[in-house]
Amino acid sequence: MLHTTGVIESAPTDVFTAVSKSSGIVSLNKNLVPGANVSSGAVLATINSRGMSGGDPNEAAYQNMMAAKRELDRITPLHRDDIVSTREYNQAEADYNRAKTAYSGAQSGSQVVSNISGIVTQILVADGDFVEAGTPIATVAKGKQFTLRADVPVRYLSNIGDKMTGNVRFVGIDRAFSLDSLNAKRQSANMSTMNGAYMPLYFTIDRPSANLNLVPGMTADIYLTGNGDNRSLVVPIASVSEQQGAYFVYVRLDEDCYRKTPVTLGRNDGVNVEILSGLQPGQDIVTGGMIFVKLAESNGAVPEGHTHNH
Repeated sequence: MLHTTGVIESAPTDVFTAVSKSSGIVSLNKNLVPGANVSSGAVLATINSRGMSGGDPNEAAYQNMMAAKRELDRITPLHRDDIVSTREYNQAEADYNRAKTAYSGAQSGSQVVSNISGIVTQILVADGDFVEAGTPIATVAKGKQFTLRADVPVRYLSNIGDKMTGNVRFVGIDRAFSLDSLNAKRQSANMSTMNGAYMPLYFTIDRPSANLNLVPGMTADIYLTGNGDNRSLVVPIASVSEQQGAYFVYVRLDEDCYRKTPVTLGRNDGVNVEILSGLQPGQDIVTGGMIFVKLAESNGAVPEGHTHNH
């Protein structure tokens, strides 16, 4: 079993990059922050070209369209009276349609919108920046799938089997998730991506639940179990108390009496920990509410009702 660290990355198929359609000064939406939820069609930023050299392209497109419309309006009755040829009329109509297509609405070039509903993962410009047309402004992820990168020491790669299991603890989330519960699928390793003594191992994972947001860049503790891992005696991590560098569990002696027992810890998978010494199979121990046990211990009494059989 291997304990390593990693990071959450966006799955490539899950991400939309919003870009500027025109050149100008960026004004970001005041609610645009990494981790914010946005809906499809939401305005992420506006681009203002007024007062700049070359003028506002949106305004110029609008003026061109209006000039073409006036010319078409002027020539239409003359064409009906055979004063203007069909060729001239068709040319005026084509000029108007081209100008109309180029304009496509007063806000078409000034608004940067999200094409999907999801989570803002990156803001790529600062408020007040000048950008050219096509500049990426922000990325939005659907938040349904992610890539989990585990940085595995190269010397341990041979110990990791194809049928890998394990657990993940995301920083800031007070619980562990099994790789199975995340529907994790291991991707092929590529030695060309090796970074020093570490090889990145990638998994595609699903979001754990609808009300739990994972954000790209979030770090994680990853506990990988390869083929053939076999631990002799394990207890929940929550049952172990740490005091001044030493570790203890509380063993039930009878219905009302508990003994504070020192133990030596081995490996852990983020949920359970191996006990190397100090505990025997079949002993009853306290498996939860350690803060209350410690408080009761300081008062000379350990509370009842916190036992569990192993």
